[in-house]
Amino acid sequence: MIVKGKPRSGPEQLAAYLMRTADGEHPTLLQLQYGDGDLRKAFLDWHAVGEGTRGEYTLYHAQIAPDPRYKLTPEQCLRAAEILAEDLGMKDHPRAVVLHDGHDKPHVHVVFMRTPIDTMTMWADGKN
Repeated sequence: MIVKGKPRSGPEQLAAYLMRTADGEHPTLLQLQYGDGDLRKAFLDWHAVGEGTRGEYTLYHAQIAPDPRYKLTPEQCLRAAEILAEDLGMKDHPRAVVLHDGHDKPHVHVVFMRTPIDTMTMWADGKN
């Protein structure tokens, strides 16, 4: 399994990218730990909170790509996102998990809010 990620900005573009159906992709929103299920609105809200820290890269976007020989169930995708959150020290941060079927290369996107409202301290990406 390959995991890669980085802090990023552009909440609207990221939401559009994750839910696109171009190139035969069929995205499935597996989890959104925020609001009413509107990914775009959640990312904009998370970004607004992060801007309160004067940070530019207010979201953290990771991609989990399992070996193509193994097909992960939605439950396994959520568990992989949970393990990633724990490893990064963001288990209490709201997150979104989107599965892309990717034809022969299915993969999972996980997006975290980097700034908890209660602390207003942006998560440091040194463990990236």
